[in-house]
Amino acid sequence: MLSPENAQLKDFPKKFNPIKEFHRHCQCSSIGTDPNNCFDFYLDFIGYSIDRYGFNRYNDQVYNASKNGFGHEERCLLADSLKLFEDTGYEDVYKYIDLLKPFT
Repeated sequence: MLSPENAQLKDFPKKFNPIKEFHRHCQCSSIGTDPNNCFDFYLDFIGYSIDRYGFNRYNDQVYNASKNGFGHEERCLLADSLKLFEDTGYEDVYKYIDLLKPFT
């Protein structure tokens, strides 16, 4: 797709926007910086956290997700972000997430 050293968010197709929306939503929530936020769950679920950093970010039991901010809106954002994998490879998704700098 794009070379990672020159890529910018605006260079990616619009189909990647759900990931950016999910990330932005979680950063604006009251627990956005908490390592158990919904976007961190997504990063762990798709394997990004282990692949890029060697550890999982979401450190709570899945059944506690609702207390960590996972409501209906977050489940919909998660679903939209996962749909990208229907026709996009992991590495392209990971490159896009890299540009969001999710762990800073």
